[in-house]
Amino acid sequence: MSYVLENKNELKRLEEQSASPDYDVARELADDLPPSGARILDAGCGSGVVARFLARRDPSCKVTGCDFVPDRVAGAAELAKGIGNVEFRVEDLRRISLPDASFDYVVCRYMLQHLEADAR
Repeated sequence: MSYVLENKNELKRLEEQSASPDYDVARELADDLPPSGARILDAGCGSGVVARFLARRDPSCKVTGCDFVPDRVAGAAELAKGIGNVEFRVEDLRRISLPDASFDYVVCRYMLQHLEADAR
């Protein structure tokens, strides 16, 4: 699988987009925030903006961001330096390597449209 928009500026574009009022993570998740201590998966984490928001919001939560693109995962990890309850992994979400029941809460935001129709 490849991501048609992928280029060296994609991480920057995602961060700039997330800074727009039209993409307010706090507002989008306000009605469905995970409980304290939750194990959270940010599926298709992109630049990690959602993972960082959730990790900062509640340090008792354990947040894992997964994305298919190694450079994006590395960039997300760099942007999250200093946040101790978040990690980032390169994962193909169609065949995720983490054990069943690893998470209590899954966030999947702006990712499904990038999968082939038969993978949705």
